[in-house]
Amino acid sequence: MNIHIESLKSQCNIISVADALDCLPQHKTGNYYRGKCPDGHDSKGGECFVIWPEIQGFKCYHCNASGDVISLVQLARHTNFHGAIEWLADYAGIELKEQTSEEKAKSEEQRLVFEILTKAAGFYHDQLLKTPDMLNYLQEHYGLNQDTIDQYQLGYSTDRGLLEYLTTQGYSQVQCLETGLFVELQRVPTEFYNHRLTFPYWRHGQVVYFIGRKTEQTPDNAWEKAKYKKLPTKSEKRSYISEVIGNQWFYGEDSIRGAETVFVAEGVTDCLAMLQAGYPTISPVTTRFRAKDQDYLNKLTRHARTIYLIPDNETNEAGIKGALDTAGKLEETGKPVYIINLPLPEGKEKIDATDFLKDHGKEKLEELIKAAKTPVQIEIDQIAAEGIDLIRLSDRLKPIEEKLADMSEVKMAAHIQYMKKTFELPGDFTRGIARDIKALNAKNQQDVEPESIVEVVDLWETPVEGEQLLNEISDVIKSHILLDSHSRIACSLWVLLTYTYDAFRILPMLGVTSPEKRCGKTTLLEVVEGLVNKPLLASNISPSAFFRSIEKYQPCIIVDEADTFIKNNDELRGIINSGHTRRSAFVIRTNTETLEPERFSTWGSKIISMIGDLPDTNRDRSIVIRMKRKAPGEKTGKVNLDFNDQHLILRRKSARWAQDHFKALLGSEPDMPNVGNDRATDNWTPLKAIADLIGGDWPSLARKAMINLEKASGDETAREQLLKDIKEIFKEQGDKISSKLLTAKLVEIEDRPWADWRKGMPLNQNALARLLRPFGISSKSIRIDDNTPKGYSLKQFEDAFQRYLNHTTGHIPPDQTATTQQANNINNLCENQSATQEKDVAVQKRCEPMPVKDCGVVADVKGGSGTQDNYSDSSGFVFRENKKTELEAEFEEGVI
Repeated sequence: MNIHIESLKSQCNIISVADALDCLPQHKTGNYYRGKCPDGHDSKGGECFVIWPEIQGFKCYHCNASGDVISLVQLARHTNFHGAIEWLADYAGIELKEQTSEEKAKSEEQRLVFEILTKAAGFYHDQLLKTPDMLNYLQEHYGLNQDTIDQYQLGYSTDRGLLEYLTTQGYSQVQCLETGLFVELQRVPTEFYNHRLTFPYWRHGQVVYFIGRKTEQTPDNAWEKAKYKKLPTKSEKRSYISEVIGNQWFYGEDSIRGAETVFVAEGVTDCLAMLQAGYPTISPVTTRFRAKDQDYLNKLTRHARTIYLIPDNETNEAGIKGALDTAGKLEETGKPVYIINLPLPEGKEKIDATDFLKDHGKEKLEELIKAAKTPVQIEIDQIAAEGIDLIRLSDRLKPIEEKLADMSEVKMAAHIQYMKKTFELPGDFTRGIARDIKALNAKNQQDVEPESIVEVVDLWETPVEGEQLLNEISDVIKSHILLDSHSRIACSLWVLLTYTYDAFRILPMLGVTSPEKRCGKTTLLEVVEGLVNKPLLASNISPSAFFRSIEKYQPCIIVDEADTFIKNNDELRGIINSGHTRRSAFVIRTNTETLEPERFSTWGSKIISMIGDLPDTNRDRSIVIRMKRKAPGEKTGKVNLDFNDQHLILRRKSARWAQDHFKALLGSEPDMPNVGNDRATDNWTPLKAIADLIGGDWPSLARKAMINLEKASGDETAREQLLKDIKEIFKEQGDKISSKLLTAKLVEIEDRPWADWRKGMPLNQNALARLLRPFGISSKSIRIDDNTPKGYSLKQFEDAFQRYLNHTTGHIPPDQTATTQQANNINNLCENQSATQEKDVAVQKRCEPMPVKDCGVVADVKGGSGTQDNYSDSSGFVFRENKKTELEAEFEEGVI
C-alpha cells in the first residue's frame, strides 16, 4: 500500500473513528472521554479506557494499551497495523496503492519508532503515578491538574525498567536503540533520561519526540547538568538512532491546527498551563524559534487570524528579546501579532505563564490578553523607558518609522497616536513624524514589486508520463469527492487544461452546480485548487478585480457561492463570458488619470460554483459538473489542512508535462463525437485534444464523458423552450394563432416556467413579444374566421424553428391540407390547390398572392404518421427530420 500515514491520520478523527468502531466511551468529563476498553477485558473500575481528542490519543489503564487512531483500530478490530491502515483508508475513502520496497521500509521504520515512543510515554506516565513526590511536584509547582497530566501522558523516568518493559512488548534491543531513548555506554543500552520528568511531544495521536526536565533526583554530573534534555538525533557518534527522530516538532502543535487564535509560550510547562486553561498553544521550548523552524511555524499558523506571544518577563529581558525576534518573523506573513506583558512581581527576577496562571487564574490572563501590544508598541515603550529628550528621540525613532512605513494607513495612524501619547509629543513634532513615515511609504511602494497573489510552481526536474499523471489527478479527485466517473474524467482533463489553455482557441469554464447546499461543491473547489495552475479562490469578486487579476497574474479564478451575486450582475457575467474565445477575450476600460482607453485580458481559466443552474450564457460556455448530496453510507476522504502542500508535486509535474507537450497541442484537431451542439463541441475540443495526446484509455474516456455530460447538460434556454412549445401548439391550432390564445396555451403546459414567469405571475402577451423579438418575430393582425386579433402565423417561425430547433426530432405532422380562405384569383395569379404531399416532395406550385392586409392562409391540420423525413407546411416550406446525433444513437443502442 502506498499512503502517507500522517495524511491518513489527519483525515481520521479519533472520536469519529471510535464511534464508527462502536467503542466511543459514553462518559465525557472535561475534554476527554472515559469508558470500557474495546479489548473486552473485565476491569474492576469499569472505566479504565480514556480517549483525549486534543492529542488524538487513547490509553487503557488496565491493559496498558495506548496510542493513536491506528492503534485504536488495531485494538478494537483485533488486527495488525496493515489491517488497521486498510480499514482507515476505506473509512476515509482513500485508495491504497502498492508501495515500492524502499517506501515500505521507510513507512515501517517510522511506524515502529513512533509506536515505541508512544509505549515509552505510557511507561513513564505509570512511573510518575507510582512516584507521589514527582506527581505532587507537577501539581503544586506548575499548577497542573490530574486530567492534564493524564491527557498529555506526563511521566517520570528512573534509570531502569524501560528496556525490559519494551522487550516484553515484543520490541528488540536494536529497535529500542533506534528511538534515542537509550544510549550505548560500553555497548550496554542505558536509559537516556535518568530521574527526569518526561514530556512527550504528541502529533496526530502518537508520540514523535521527548524532552526531559531535571529534578532533585537527577544525578549531579556533567552528563546531567542541563535543565532540559531533548531526545538525541542521529549523528556520527550515535549512528544507531533512526533518521525518523528529529527535533523539528513544536510542543502542543496538535492544539493549534485550524485555530483562528494561536498562542506561543516560551517553555513546555508554560505551554501545558496555557493548554489546561483552554488556549491553543505551542512552544519552541526555548526563548525563540530557530531560523530553520520558521517555515514550519508559518505552515502551522497559516490559518490563524491572530497570534499572541506570551514570553517570560525577566530582569535580563531574554524573554522579550526572543519574543520580538519571533514576532518579526511572524509579521512577515501578514498576520497581526501581539505580545502579552506579564507583570513582574516586586522582588522577583522572573515570571512566566505557569506562575501567572497558578497565582492569578484565567480571568486575570484575559485582561492581559486584551491589553496585549504590538511589537512596535513594545519597542516604543522600551525607548520611552530610556527617558531621552526630543532631539535624541528623533534619531531613536527612525527604525520605528521604517517599520510603520510598511503598515496600512489605519495601523500607521494608530501607532503614531500611540507614540504621541507615550512621549507626550507636541503637535508639530507628531505631524513631522507622520510626514516622514508617509514619504518612506511612498518610496517603498515605488521600490518594491508587489508580491504575487498566486503560486508559481517550479517545473518538475524530469519528463512526466502523461497517462500516469492524469491517472493520479483522477485518483485524488476520486478519493475526496463523490462524483460520477464522467464528471471526474472531465475535471481531471480540465485540471491539465489550466496549464495548457494557451494552445487552444476556446477555453471553457468549469461550472459546478448543485440543486441544494451541502452537496460538496466547496470541497470540490478545495481539491481542484490543490491541482490546477495558479489557483485564486474567492467567494466574491468585482468585475474590475476579475479582469485585472487575469491581466496581471493569469490565475485560475475559482469563484464559490456565485449564486449570491452573479445572476444580478450583468457586467460580471459579460466579462466572464468574454474569456471563452481567445481572440475576443478582452475588455476596454478608460484610464481615470490619462483618460486613454486600456485593454485588459479576460483569457484565463475559471471555475464558477453555485446552487442552482448557471446563467444561460455562462452555462453555454462551460463544462458543467452537477454535484449531488452524499447518500447515507457513502464516504469520501476529508481534505486536510496540508492538502495543497501534499499535492505540490502533482502541480509541478503538470507544469512540466504542459511545457513539454505545448507544441503538440497547438492546432490540434481531435476527432469529436457529434452531440448536436456546436458550442459543446468547441468546449470539449481542448479536453479531447489533451486526452488524445496522452493516449491509453483517456481518448475513449473523454469521448464517453463528453457524450454523457452533454446529454445531462441538454437543458434548453427559456427562448429555445418557448420555440419548442410554440411549435407543438401550432400542431394543434393550425398555422395562425392569436397572442391571447398562444399565451394561454403556454401557461397551461405543465413543468414549464410560463405559469410562474415573473414574481408568481404568468407569462403575458407583452412578455411573450419581448421573448420572441430577438428572433425577428413580432405580433401582427391576423384573420381568424371573422376576427382580426393580434397574433402570429406559422410562417413567421419557420426560420427560427430551422435554426434553433435543429437538434430536436419533434416535427409538425406532414399530412396537411391548406385551404385558401380568400383566394386572390385576380388575373389568374393564384388558384386553389391541395397542399397534401408525398414523402420527400414539396409543393411544386406555389401561389403568389397579392398583398392583402390582415389575411392569411388557414391550414387544416389532419395529423400524420410522423414517419416522413421531409415535409412542408402550407407555404411550401420544407421541414427535414434531422439525422440522429451520435449522442442519441448511442443512448438508444445502450452504448452509454
